[in-house]
Amino acid sequence: MSPLNLCLMMSESLKGLKHILDHLVVCIQS
Repeated sequence: MSPLNLCLMMSESLKGLKHILDHLVVCIQS
């Protein structure tokens, strides 16, 4: 696997994690 692919995968999974965290924050605040 090339470093670039790994970097893209990392950024995608980080986006996913941020999305989940944002959702949790909304659930907690509401």
